Amino acid sequence: MRRLFAVLGVIFLILGATLAIDSAIVQTASVVIGFSTQETVLDTGSRLYLVKPSGYTNVTLSLTSDDTLTAMVQANPSGIDLLLMNPGNFSNYASNSGSFYSIYPQSKFGLSNYSFTFNETGYSGNLVFVFVSHLPSSGGNTDVRFRANVVTTNTPSVLNYVPIGAAIFGLFLLALGLLTGFTGRKSGAQENQSAQSSRNLVGSKCRFCGADLNPNSVFCPACKKSQQ
Repeated sequence: MRRLFAVLGVIFLILGATLAIDSAIVQTASVVIGFSTQETVLDTGSRLYLVKPSGYTNVTLSLTSDDTLTAMVQANPSGIDLLLMNPGNFSNYASNSGSFYSIYPQSKFGLSNYSFTFNETGYSGNLVFVFVSHLPSSGGNTDVRFRANVVTTNTPSVLNYVPIGAAIFGLFLLALGLLTGFTGRKSGAQENQSAQSSRNLVGSKCRFCGADLNPNSVFCPACKKSQQ
């Protein structure tokens, strides 16, 4: 039982830490079991953007930490880059002609037809889509067809306490396992001591005359002979 409590305690501690790091797990599970609801807050429809040769065009969308974005990009001719970044990095990109900026892993280079989902944990604010053409100046414009859909998850505030609740429960089980082990060892020691006392209280027979001997007696009270 002690080992079972300890194992369960570790499992709940790991679960609590995992849910705290990736809150999307709680959101997804709450939607599946019906605790949370989802609704579409933005559907841009299919929009057409023109990207000049060796230039770029940008689109900005606003997201909250509860939002999941799905997007589709088609380019004609193919070969443009999609750079996904926050406003600060876009400012660096625009002011330094494409140098010294960071992008999100959903970015795509040399695309023709690309679909993706953006659901970065804890991200809240504007998200900038930058379409970059690598055609020479003598080339024509690139037609970029873009569509974005944003779905928000309405999660009851009580579910925000699930990670810490799991961790606290894990600590409780660990403590219970330790306490059970300590109590079991103490009880076993007491039983052994009690058994030893019982053996000491039970008398034996004289090996010469068979008379009853008092506990710890060296001489028989009847025949007076030593029992050693």
